[in-house]
Amino acid sequence: MPTPVILNRGKRLRVAVGAGLGVLIAAWLSRWLGGASSAQPWLVAPLGASAVLVFAQPASPLAHPWAVVVGNTCSALVGMLCVHASMNVALAPWFVPGLAPALAVGGAVILMFSTRSLHPPGGATALLVVLGGVTDPRFALFPVFVNSLLLALAGLVYNNLTGNPYPVRHKHGNPAH
Repeated sequence: MPTPVILNRGKRLRVAVGAGLGVLIAAWLSRWLGGASSAQPWLVAPLGASAVLVFAQPASPLAHPWAVVVGNTCSALVGMLCVHASMNVALAPWFVPGLAPALAVGGAVILMFSTRSLHPPGGATALLVVLGGVTDPRFALFPVFVNSLLLALAGLVYNNLTGNPYPVRHKHGNPAH
């Protein structure tokens, strides 16, 4: 049985409202920035997992704005490299089913560690890119970077207005390293 999350109803409601508002703000502004009639994606699913971290665990280094924005964006780029590699005729025989997604997630983790931007939803971002066959690097800028930045900004405003400091500066480095 998992350890229970010790938060009273008021704090749980604060987290749920914050996560919902954060995604709503990112969605509305991204939809507006992307053009309401655009066929281009304007919101990425891993943003939901990022919202849980930003609003439920704002003190975690995994929820820090740098981790949210850089972790998701770098992971999207790694995913695209894996898509391009799997489409390369010379490399294609090496890409058995499941190899590109595995390399994308593993590569994203390596890059996030090296950029001090470890963010678990970044793994989902890399996987989303591979499964969607995304090859256009602009996807990393919009919607991934823009969504992530807007969510982090919403977290900054909401968490601080509701008495939860965000981001939290860790004095002795990142405990996730």
